[in-house]
Amino acid sequence: MSQPTPAQRPHLLAACAFVLALVAENAGAAVVLNTYGPGDTVTGPNWSLFDARPAAIDLQFIAVPFSLSELSTISSIQASIAGVGSFQVGIVPASAGLPSDGAGHPSTVLLNPVGNDLISGLHWDLVAGDYWIVATAAPGTQGTWQGGRLDSTTEWAFQSAAAAGTWAKFSSGTPAVRITTANAASVPEPGTLALTLASLALLGAAAAARSRPS
Repeated sequence: MSQPTPAQRPHLLAACAFVLALVAENAGAAVVLNTYGPGDTVTGPNWSLFDARPAAIDLQFIAVPFSLSELSTISSIQASIAGVGSFQVGIVPASAGLPSDGAGHPSTVLLNPVGNDLISGLHWDLVAGDYWIVATAAPGTQGTWQGGRLDSTTEWAFQSAAAAGTWAKFSSGTPAVRITTANAASVPEPGTLALTLASLALLGAAAAARSRPS
């Protein structure tokens, strides 16, 4: 079988790289929520995130909404939570526009976070829909979730002992958080992959034809 000449190889390699770059672009990660300020700044107030029980029946938990337009995998979360103790960070679906019961939904724990901690390697698969990222504090834990975009109009929610365990919306600033996904739908579909392979085959055939004697 004829091989591309040395002069033809750079053009073939460049064409292959271009096609593979298109596939890689489709498979890239996506940021589905980012309430940090420019340059990852946190310019808003520190919202209390704590649970004073059992010493006192006083607490405040916080949630920020986001939506997914397709089947996605949550790969990382970065949040401006800081405090002493154990904080649970998880995803719950929306119900009537507010966070629903978080039982059975994905979550992880931040222990003594110092602010802007990155939680990576999550692999949380979620279908398209409306969700909330919720941060709760373990009993005896005291902390804050700092605001990002001070002029943000994004409504977020809080739950307090005074609200009898229900969530209430708030719209002054927004707690700073970034959620990154690796979209399941962005993995090349069979048709896209077949087209890519066919393109590479045609490029190889064209290069081989040029190398044959006339």
